[in-house]
Amino acid sequence: YVFPDEQCTLPKLVDVQLTKILSASTAKRGDTLTYELTATNQGPSTATQIKITDQLPSGVSLKTGVAPLAQQGSYDPVTGIWDLGNLSTGQTVNLVITVTVD
Repeated sequence: YVFPDEQCTLPKLVDVQLTKILSASTAKRGDTLTYELTATNQGPSTATQIKITDQLPSGVSLKTGVAPLAQQGSYDPVTGIWDLGNLSTGQTVNLVITVTVD
């Protein structure tokens, strides 16, 4: 029972979809590969304070001279955290990480 003078706040819902694509299925030492992460807010509300953790796997290193490219926010290669901030409903953003196979 809800008393007439009390308000009930319903939670805002979000559905953030994350995909990760590797540029090649096979590679050898010295090859350059890219990882592309794509985050999409399927809604129905704005997603806030989004942080995605994506550590590089063993056997690869960030390519020298090529910084990770975040369409929105920033990526810290030490922690593996992509700090996106907020995503509006329907908004899609990408992060591209270029690596070298060790």
